[in-house]
Amino acid sequence: MLSRIMGKLKSGKKLSAKELDFLRRTDPILYAHALRVQRMAEALKQQLSHAKSKQEANDMITSAIAGVSDKDPDKEYLLAAYNEVSKNFHKSPAYQRLPNTPEDAKKEKRTIRMLIFPMMRTRMTIRMISCHGPRFRKLLMRLQHWDVRASLI
Repeated sequence: MLSRIMGKLKSGKKLSAKELDFLRRTDPILYAHALRVQRMAEALKQQLSHAKSKQEANDMITSAIAGVSDKDPDKEYLLAAYNEVSKNFHKSPAYQRLPNTPEDAKKEKRTIRMLIFPMMRTRMTIRMISCHGPRFRKLLMRLQHWDVRASLI
């Protein structure tokens, strides 16, 4: 079981609760290292979920990888975990929806404002907007974090 856990750590995969419990009981030092690696990978994953552009997300990944010291005892595990998080994030729909650069994000935000806000003044609901085709649905997906309905009332 220990060799399988080591393989998972070296490949950057997340350990299951059963595996962490096994480590806690048999090798407390490796358990502490594994927890640290998983927490740091989760922190990067959380940061990436707040990225505003693909460029910003890639910069976050690069700085996380560059921030790992050569003297860090968990360097191998951390780099593998960061690479795994990066690979999974690049495959995700969240990454695909991001604009390429922060400038593109600003342009898109302006476009959304120009298209959506005049409609809001006419008190159209989200359902009415979303039935106007895929272009509006895509724009509305970008507005997830805005509470458009509250401003319509």
